[in-house]
Amino acid sequence: MALITLLSCWVCASAVAQPSNLHWVQSFAVKEGTRNRCEAPRFSEAELRAYFLHEAKRVPEEGFAQRDWSGCYAEGFAVNARGERQLHWQLDLLGTGIITWTDGQTHHFAREQ
Repeated sequence: MALITLLSCWVCASAVAQPSNLHWVQSFAVKEGTRNRCEAPRFSEAELRAYFLHEAKRVPEEGFAQRDWSGCYAEGFAVNARGERQLHWQLDLLGTGIITWTDGQTHHFAREQ
């Protein structure tokens, strides 16, 4: 019985898309605490991948530290090849990020100083 449970958990886990196989999209940028949209710069998919897939270890300075966000943070999502959302992400002006998977699991990232 334990083997069946273990195998079924492995099958479920392997069915979840790996972050590197997803298409990363920025939805919008909002002002912290107000949910009002603000004029934060848009991140390219390459910048988002560099941040989240390398756990904030290879964040381009030009892309993050040099931007003046004035209290804003960016939000977005990632979809698999079928267009199904797999996760939601947030990234603030200090380079702190959060991924929330569709099953509710979260992963926190902090930019190296």
